[in-house]
Amino acid sequence: MPTGSEMEKQARRRIPSRRFGEHWELTNLVAYLMSDASPYMTGDLVTIDGAEALFSGQQFSGFAHLDRAAAKELMASLKPKR
Repeated sequence: MPTGSEMEKQARRRIPSRRFGEHWELTNLVAYLMSDASPYMTGDLVTIDGAEALFSGQQFSGFAHLDRAAAKELMASLKPKR
């Protein structure tokens, strides 16, 4: 999502920690799940969202209000830069 955009500000307001996750936070989870430290864990849904699910009631509705142009802008920002 475009840095500094209104969309980014709204997304941050929905997250109780008021920040987006960092890549290392996800990779730490993956390392644990792949390690010998988690042999009894055979499957689960692990929510890693800065507590947004608690705030929003686990509804992915934050982007439902976007108009077509804003949705296209968001999708374009997700594509890797060449």
